[in-house]
Amino acid sequence: MVLKGDPGKQMDYGCILMRTQGPESLNHILQPPRYVRLFEHHAYDMLLFGMIWIYIVSSHTSQLHKAGSFLSEAGVLPIHFTRTKTEQFIAGLGKRLRKMGVI
Repeated sequence: MVLKGDPGKQMDYGCILMRTQGPESLNHILQPPRYVRLFEHHAYDMLLFGMIWIYIVSSHTSQLHKAGSFLSEAGVLPIHFTRTKTEQFIAGLGKRLRKMGVI
């Protein structure tokens, strides 16, 4: 994709952008990419610029119901709000990092 200069179709490798609930910001936290399962799909998420970026890398991404959730070929990237409050997200991230031995 990068070498060919061809990003492919919207559903090839979907990108979802999410923000946590509440007035608190995640701008001061960075999380490196990590492998996750999202609705039976292979994905990687990371925390950058106060947002949770999720890239779906499954070969069956086209089966996802919410095509409008991804970065579109027109360059539109919807921002979704999670059900998780910011402080809950930070606590969960801390637990995961502790389990990994990072902190």
